[in-house]
Amino acid sequence: MSHDDEDRQATLDRLCSDYLDAKMYAEKHKENADAIKAQILELQPENRELRGVALTKPRATWNDAQARAVLSAEQITACTESKLSGSLAKKVLPPAIYGACTLPSGTPGLRAL
Repeated sequence: MSHDDEDRQATLDRLCSDYLDAKMYAEKHKENADAIKAQILELQPENRELRGVALTKPRATWNDAQARAVLSAEQITACTESKLSGSLAKKVLPPAIYGACTLPSGTPGLRAL
């Protein structure tokens, strides 16, 4: 191994160690922040803005089961569309063809081993 390779490996080793330390630090502080958040919400403050913290309502998201319980058959038909399904395609297509229909998304990441 050349000197440059050794330096590169040492740098990678240090960066990986620093990354794992930072992840552990972040997890510890997230747990602490979550506990404090729970205490604030438990007090059910009336004011929506408190010392740099704004209370937010839960986000409403579409729920098919709820919609089917609320909507008429006509409304369900009006809200229904036919579209390609990636999960169905993965089940029925050969892997190579399914793979040809995919594109990379997101950015490269790291995970702790």
